[in-house]
Amino acid sequence: MPEMNEYEYLDSAPEYAQDTASMINWSANCEWHNSPYALYLDLIGESETRFGENLTTSVPSLGYIELDKLAKALTEYANRPNDIRDWLAGLEEIANAEMYS
Repeated sequence: MPEMNEYEYLDSAPEYAQDTASMINWSANCEWHNSPYALYLDLIGESETRFGENLTTSVPSLGYIELDKLAKALTEYANRPNDIRDWLAGLEEIANAEMYS
């Protein structure tokens, strides 16, 4: 089976992570440190665990679409935190493989 890239991984997200994948895709249009995804990782405690620090130094100004996507992703996390963490770990693994290949 061929390996997936980040976009294929996001596009094939399981049902329980669809809103999280949508928020991550949308965040690609933002500066990294002001993205809904960076704030999301801070809020769920993953940025400190994975990167050793918070990714945002202040709460970014988010529009209504970004807030909606962030809220839906946080709801998915609240419903299935371990599954979302595992799914995000898969995304990070793919991103790191692409970065170092």
